[in-house]
Amino acid sequence: MPAITINRFGIGTLVNVGTLLRAGSLDAFVAWLTGLAGVAPILPTPAGAHAYKRQSADFRLVLLLNFSELPHLVGLGATWQDVLTGQELDQANLPPAGVAVLMKAR
Repeated sequence: MPAITINRFGIGTLVNVGTLLRAGSLDAFVAWLTGLAGVAPILPTPAGAHAYKRQSADFRLVLLLNFSELPHLVGLGATWQDVLTGQELDQANLPPAGVAVLMKAR
């Protein structure tokens, strides 16, 4: 029996997963699936850190959350304003369980 099937219908694609994926196989599958969907990460983040984007007509926000017990340095790829400190940053230092709120005008 197949573990994963792909069905295309009209302009859509359905991927059915009938197996338990773990660690490396899950990471590889998610990378393949996001590539198939044309979805790119907001920022490359280390394991345990996540980036979330919100935007309006006037500005963009990036929320960086560190869910791990280790500090992380996240490269931003451009200069952003730290909403909490007012500093201009091109990388964000996230302490364990830390957060950064970054803003850029459109």
